[in-house]
Order: sequence, then structure tokens, then C-alpha cells
Amino acid sequence: MDHKNYINCKYRSGVQFVPHSGVQSIRKEPDGTLTIEATLTTEDGHSTTHHAFRGFDAIVMAVGRTPRTSGFMEHTTIIRNEKGFIEVDGQENTSVPGVYAIGDATNTGWELTPVAIAAGRRLADRLFGGEPDACLHYHQIPTVVFSHPPIGTVGYTEPDAVAKFGPSNVKVYTSSFVNLFYSMLAPENKPKTAMKLICVGKEETVVGMHVAGMGADEMIQGFGVAVKMGAYKSDLDNIVAIHPTASEEFVTMAPWGKIQDRITLPFGTARPPPTMLE
Repeated sequence: MDHKNYINCKYRSGVQFVPHSGVQSIRKEPDGTLTIEATLTTEDGHSTTHHAFRGFDAIVMAVGRTPRTSGFMEHTTIIRNEKGFIEVDGQENTSVPGVYAIGDATNTGWELTPVAIAAGRRLADRLFGGEPDACLHYHQIPTVVFSHPPIGTVGYTEPDAVAKFGPSNVKVYTSSFVNLFYSMLAPENKPKTAMKLICVGKEETVVGMHVAGMGADEMIQGFGVAVKMGAYKSDLDNIVAIHPTASEEFVTMAPWGKIQDRITLPFGTARPPPTMLE
């Protein structure tokens, strides 16, 4: 959902995407422009064609990063994966007892400064703070792609939730909203902010929230707290919406007249562990 909404927004602004492609060469033409020679493969992988994309002033190559773990770790027995990332468990333990690793050089998949800071603090709490069970829950980290429009996400994606909990235990809600910023545009030119809510179990525990569109970067932090606290879908249903905002879509996804069918708890009641997350 998130990437499709983002791509649709960029198409509206004139950006062209070429999926399933592989750059073969880049050459400079006599007029100073750049030409990209690339192969295009169909989504099913059965057919490949060659194309030339011409007339570029500049080309940006963004192929990700690799950890600088070579040149010294060969002298240790610490296990790294094929890309050089240090393999760690859920408590930052490496394959060598007493040796820990945190941050971008690990195989956690989170190359973000706040994640490294949080993991380091919990490691310090375990080693020196008397909190042996302190750990970072990597599946509940809120994050944002600072694109235009931004994409905000926290928790499980729909495929990940289905894989972990089973399709019969996952319920998905979706909605969209046109921000007031675009009110004066023609209807066909108004980009929408898209939302998706991933719930699990009979309590409909919220395990994932995803939003793509204006304001996603600012709203996902607060909703991340709700996911971390184990909020139910009914908790979102029972809060009064702030209108007109995109974030109200997350709290107005319940079918009218159906809220009473969900599990609710009086304010201050101890919350039992979610059935599907035990």
C-alpha cells in the first residue's frame, strides 16, 4: 500500500519509475547529456528487453551501504553474514560470548541512529543496570521514509503478520484522506494520504500501522506508542477524532454500530496479554 501510494503521487508530479530494470552502462553523449542503457524484465521474469534512456543532466547512484568490518575481524571468530554484517541475537550477543555488537554494522536490518542508541542503552542496562531482560523489540520500531510525500510505518506489515500469526488471525483495515492543503486543486489532482491498520487475534491487537502521505512523518511517532503498549482496535475506535486531519482516519475505521462488539476495558483496567501474541 505505502509504496503504491507513493509511486502514484510521484507519477502525478511527473516522476517516472522503471521497475524490474538493470543498468548495463552509462555513457556521455556529444551534447553533454547522459544516456543509460538498461535491461527491462517483465514482472514474471519471462521476458527481457533492452532500452536506452536519454537526455539526463546528472545521475545519482544510491545502492545502499555495506559495513566496514573487513580487515580486522578476520582475526576473530565472530560470525558475519555474506554481506559483512555482524550476526547478533535479540540481545546484541555475537557468536563470541562477552562480545556484543550494536548499530548499523549488525544484521538487525535497522540502519538508523535512534535504533543504535536505544539498543546501546538497553545493552548497558543489562550489563550494568541490573535489568537482565532489557532488550529492544525490533518489530515495534517506528520509522519514516523522508520522501515527498513521506511514508511512516510501525510494526508488522500485512505479509509479515500473516506469515507469523496465520491468515485467519489477521484483520486489515484501510482508509485514505485528502489533506486540506490540496483543497483548491481539481479532484483528479488531489493526492491522498493512505492508511493501513494491521490487527491480530480476537482482541484485534494493533500490531502494525502504516501511512503514506502528507503528515505521515509527524503522526507515526504517537501511534508507535500505541502499538508498543499493545493497543486494541477498540482503543482507537473509542478516541474522539480530530477533524479535519489525516490522522483521524486511524481512529474512524470501525463500522458504525459495531464498536460494542469489540473487547473494551474500563479506564485503568489491567490489560491481559493479547491472545495471539503470547
